[in-house]
Amino acid sequence: MKLPISRILTPLLVLTILIVHQFAWLVVENGWYNSLNSSGNLPQQVSVNLGTHAREWTFFYTALTGSWIHGNWEHLMGNVFSLAGLSLLFLLFIKKGWLRFFLIQWVFSGIILFFLAPKGSIHIGASTWSYSFAGFLTTLAFLHPNRKVLSLFFIICLWYGSMWWGIFPIDPRISFQGHISGLTTGVLIALLGRDFWLNRMFIVPELPVLESQEDSSKPINPYDEFK
Repeated sequence: MKLPISRILTPLLVLTILIVHQFAWLVVENGWYNSLNSSGNLPQQVSVNLGTHAREWTFFYTALTGSWIHGNWEHLMGNVFSLAGLSLLFLLFIKKGWLRFFLIQWVFSGIILFFLAPKGSIHIGASTWSYSFAGFLTTLAFLHPNRKVLSLFFIICLWYGSMWWGIFPIDPRISFQGHISGLTTGVLIALLGRDFWLNRMFIVPELPVLESQEDSSKPINPYDEFK
């Protein structure tokens, strides 16, 4: 299936903003030359100011900024590649609505994280968005009446199988609350907007075979009319 350039532009723009956003902070802090030759560590002050401050009402706005902040290039690129792959799956299976879904999950996953995480903790990274996309696509795969769509679920498991461990508090450096917030958001969007999203998928539902259709497919026996 070919993807029109117009459908790719919006996800590409968001991913570009993520990268430029990180580099812009580094340039402001270190200058052009040092930024290009550094490990890409974001200034601590930026992370503290714009990371999501859980249940701190003074910093309620950070519910929308935390996902745009990354600690370093490795953190950023890991999330960029994850989002790129999941966005590609979204575009391949769903006709339109990427931007709509992105904006909804951005707002609500940030709000859920703000209330879910321990008070005073600070969370950064777009992995919350990755879990939103994964939860959304997986849920739609099970909701769709055509069982062939389950292939989407297996693709996600194959490519991103290890990501499901991220919802458990295994590594204290990783915000599992952010992952749970994203996953919950994606599942809820799929469930609450089930008809809306299923109608925008490329794969049509499998129609049940009627009894009359089954009979018409059988060869006609000319002796039946004498019975």
